[in-house]
Amino acid sequence: MSTYVSETGVLDIKMTEAGNGLLVMYFFATWSVPCHDMNPIYEDLAEKHRNCNFVRVDIEEGRDLAVQFHITIVPSFIFFIGGMKQEVVAGARPELIEKIIDGFNKSL
Repeated sequence: MSTYVSETGVLDIKMTEAGNGLLVMYFFATWSVPCHDMNPIYEDLAEKHRNCNFVRVDIEEGRDLAVQFHITIVPSFIFFIGGMKQEVVAGARPELIEKIIDGFNKSL
């Protein structure tokens, strides 16, 4: 299951909890059809990859985070290891997202 994040302080806590593991951040908007389609897929990935940390950010409520991470397209996904940004995917690309997660899991 993913965790909803809307402010930097909560994100910092989740980053700390992730340690040197993978944290996947999903930026979405409630009005976006691709995000609506991606939501259950993201939750399925979170259930499948319980060794990773999954957070989600509504760009309307978490506007500061969207600005901080330069989000201009939803859905967007950022992959972190040890708090460092590793990869960014813009758009609803579930196969690529799972491939990236699998790749990071193999290297950790």
